Amino acid sequence: LMNIQKQFDEIMLSKDIKNVGAFLQGELDCLKGISHQRNCDPDYDRGYAARYELEQMLNARSSQ
Repeated sequence: LMNIQKQFDEIMLSKDIKNVGAFLQGELDCLKGISHQRNCDPDYDRGYAARYELEQMLNARSSQ
């Protein structure tokens, strides 16, 4: 079985988050199903991508 928490931590800990608000907004937009906003802060991109990847890992695990 894959360790989802370990994989998620590797994404999150790869480098420091400088703009926490942007990161959380990216995560929130992904959770709400809002399309990814272009030309935003890099931490927005990381937050959106981290949430998207976590959801994909959870969906893959639940379908096994």
